[in-house]
Amino acid sequence: MHNQSLSILFVEDYHMIRHAIKLFLKSQSRVSCQVKEASSLSEANNFLISQSFDLILLDLSLPDADYCSTLRRLKELGVVNKTLVLTSNCDEQVIRKCFSFGIGGYLLKLCSPEELVRALITVKRGDKYYCNEAAQAVLNGGKRDLIDDPSVPGVLSKREFEILKLVAKDYNNAQIAELTHLSVRTVEGHRRNIRFKLNIQTTAGLIKYALEVMREESR
Repeated sequence: MHNQSLSILFVEDYHMIRHAIKLFLKSQSRVSCQVKEASSLSEANNFLISQSFDLILLDLSLPDADYCSTLRRLKELGVVNKTLVLTSNCDEQVIRKCFSFGIGGYLLKLCSPEELVRALITVKRGDKYYCNEAAQAVLNGGKRDLIDDPSVPGVLSKREFEILKLVAKDYNNAQIAELTHLSVRTVEGHRRNIRFKLNIQTTAGLIKYALEVMREESR
């Protein structure tokens, strides 16, 4: 089976970080990566107006633009959905803002090399990717004002958060349906969406997560 091939523009102002990640991407075997480097938005812009890339790997801290200006320009160029943010910033408001521009994924620099590859493949496939730390930051930091957008991973709608709290209280789907005035099928759909957004595979895992959220909320 042939490896998947990815052309990547890596936008990062620290040379050492660019060099290290570029070496890793070129040496690993899961995908074949061709990586171009840019240290600023202006350099990235020059590449993007003349070349096509499968993915943009983007640090949010660039010397010539704030992250909103950078993402706005990538959106104008039609590549923001191909953009995987790689950053040290885990601020809930920043994460929300990035997804509002339509980025493909959000990943912290403390991630493992394997997760970086997994994130790149996910975004290339057209799916959203988010790290668990970013998802939890959004959930814990914005419980009072959660956006209602089922397309944004890691961010629960008000209804989903309401159902998550009922899951923590060990209510079954029928009981949740009665309490929320929804059909059982709708409740089941919400629970599937919650598991997908939070990257939780099992009901037991969802209950454990819900209990942790309730503990945080009570502090």
